[in-house]
Amino acid sequence: MKQSGIMFEFNRFSEEIFKFLFANLLWVLFNLPIIIISFNLLIVEEPSGLIPVIALIVLLLPFVFFPSTAAVFGVIRKFKMKEDILLVKTFWQKYKENYVKSMVGGFIIVFIASVLIVDYFFLINFINMSFHFLLIILLSLLIVFTLNFFSIIVHIDLKTLALLRHSLLFTFANPVQTIRIALFFLVFVYVCSQFFVLLIPFYLGSIIAYHSFHVFWIRYTKIRQQGSVASI
Repeated sequence: MKQSGIMFEFNRFSEEIFKFLFANLLWVLFNLPIIIISFNLLIVEEPSGLIPVIALIVLLLPFVFFPSTAAVFGVIRKFKMKEDILLVKTFWQKYKENYVKSMVGGFIIVFIASVLIVDYFFLINFINMSFHFLLIILLSLLIVFTLNFFSIIVHIDLKTLALLRHSLLFTFANPVQTIRIALFFLVFVYVCSQFFVLLIPFYLGSIIAYHSFHVFWIRYTKIRQQGSVASI
């Protein structure tokens, strides 16, 4: 009986691992245009040749990256809710449902990130270290804002502007939650890029999505219990 219990837990764990793997592979597949173009950054010899490649990637982000990431968050939400789903069907359904909202939000987020990064490179020779730390903090907040945006878009039916407002409130209303999401994202991406590169195509997106939605869900549940979810 003990052995059967162990086998049951092992099979359940293996099933969860496979679902995360498959969800991430779908995410990678839908982001192939950006991935393929990104490889050109490795073969461009002249620095001036980087500009059109980067510009094309930035342009594609709202159309490709944001809808596909919203879709993987939608799948991860189903996992979190313990719902039985057809993975490919659910991914495609969430992709279509949230395409316009995620695209519009993507344009706004990409624009803000672009302004911060371009300003940094223009001013890099005229700024002190405190500005470097400020930029890191602002970009970290933007990352958390974006992850909250994806969590909210798949969980609460709101208009795009309301989605952005709720994402802003979730980002700044709870500093502990924000720090937790930012640290996990930065550490996990760093560890994968430096030590476990093979995890990137197989688990990077789905694990980050799960952790981000999990932290969001804890906060959202507490707000609902307090009866103030409608006021955020």
